[in-house]
Amino acid sequence: MQFYSIRTPEQVALALHELGSARPLRRLLHLARSQGAATAVAEEGVTCEGWDEEMGLFYHSVPDSLEGVSVKVTFVKSAVSSEEEFAALKLEDESIGYAIIRPTPLGTIAESKIIPPYRSDHHYLVCGPQDGVGPLSSAIAFMQQDVTVTRCAHASIWITTSALHERFPDSPVVGAKVIHDVLATSNPGTPRIPSRGLHQVQIAQALSESGYRVVNYDFESARDERGEAREADRIVYRYVESGIPVILGIDTQIGRHTVVLLGHGFDADAWWPGAGPGYYPTLAGGGSWLPSSFWATDYIIHDDNFGPYLNLSRGSVRIRGVAAIVAIPNCLNMMMLPEEAEPKAMSALSVVLREAYDPVVTGAYPGGLTNEAARVVDDVYDWAARSQLVLRTVLVSREEFAVHIAHSEYAPEVIEALLKIDREWMWMVEISSPVLFGEKLKFGEILLDPGVPPMFPGTSPLGIHLPGYVKTREGQVGVQADKISSVLHRASLAAH
Repeated sequence: MQFYSIRTPEQVALALHELGSARPLRRLLHLARSQGAATAVAEEGVTCEGWDEEMGLFYHSVPDSLEGVSVKVTFVKSAVSSEEEFAALKLEDESIGYAIIRPTPLGTIAESKIIPPYRSDHHYLVCGPQDGVGPLSSAIAFMQQDVTVTRCAHASIWITTSALHERFPDSPVVGAKVIHDVLATSNPGTPRIPSRGLHQVQIAQALSESGYRVVNYDFESARDERGEAREADRIVYRYVESGIPVILGIDTQIGRHTVVLLGHGFDADAWWPGAGPGYYPTLAGGGSWLPSSFWATDYIIHDDNFGPYLNLSRGSVRIRGVAAIVAIPNCLNMMMLPEEAEPKAMSALSVVLREAYDPVVTGAYPGGLTNEAARVVDDVYDWAARSQLVLRTVLVSREEFAVHIAHSEYAPEVIEALLKIDREWMWMVEISSPVLFGEKLKFGEILLDPGVPPMFPGTSPLGIHLPGYVKTREGQVGVQADKISSVLHRASLAAH
């Protein structure tokens, strides 16, 4: 073992000189140091499944002695300088993360996990595990391309499917060998190694043949006169909010590249949500509601060339983004995509507001509301009339939804009615206003079945809940004293 002190930037530079100067490793060392790591411990002779696969595909001409000779670097909080001191550490408390370095001249990273650097409610790492135990339970695995067998697309596929596997255990992790075998079978006679990268169609094919439903988005054809694909930002945001990573293709001056979107920033005091529709109605989209992506400041990404947990601006998605590829686990049986669920929810909400809340139509408010709740209802109706209700579309499991409403302080009859909805997965479209959303609060929600095609005739929401009003497919339930606002789903989940 080798022991490198990394308490100062100068010490990090010395460690890089010994371990390799790859930019992702530099990022990892600085992340570790900023989170309290004092020592980087390098252990030689480690077996790495990813490296073994790559070696089997291309490096077979290299001596067999290279098997099991990857280097694992573990970042720990304590200052240690011997194997005995390292062995005495309780790693579940001491470890900040690790990186496995390939035994190739470039010393690239075959696999890594490190604690996310976020400590505030301004960033949300949504696509990572949410209920694990231990310091690395929230980490999302990272990989760097090895330049020969794997390129950025291979690394992006592995990062994406590794994250999905954490939440959907039946979904496979797709590595270099699987990608190679799929493409070699469908394109016999075409050399795939050394790799020059993958086209969008090939990425989709590798994911599809591995058991995912793949959705491709082309943003180049959707650019406006300013060169922006405004809808691109809204599309990718809904998936990320739902814990589904997005592979984003971007244009650079040296060619196209892929990164993986895994979370987003949040600005409670954002200027654009309120001012944009007023000052720039055409640029804001001119829709009948405000998308919650307006409050996102940036996206948390893994870039295999530069490292994990980097921030990519929303503007870069709209201007640089050329395509997005989304791998949807088959267990979701998703026939309705998030960009289809949101307008469907708005349509259902419009009916409810017209039939149940409009005092001109009904002459009264439903459910015997208190004066305070009636004022909230007026607020809902007013925001809707100005096309400024905020909608946030999130994919939730039945268990996640049950936990969410159990902590919502909803009226007992509301909770009882909503818990009767028997769907394994649901689109929850949360309804808020610009003022409430900045405080991570909402009026209520609409629940939709993602397994039903959006154009299926007669499809109604699974449930609708607003202050003093709840209706499911079983009928409307009388509500006497309902909570007038509640916390957004995962609102307390800062990115660790």
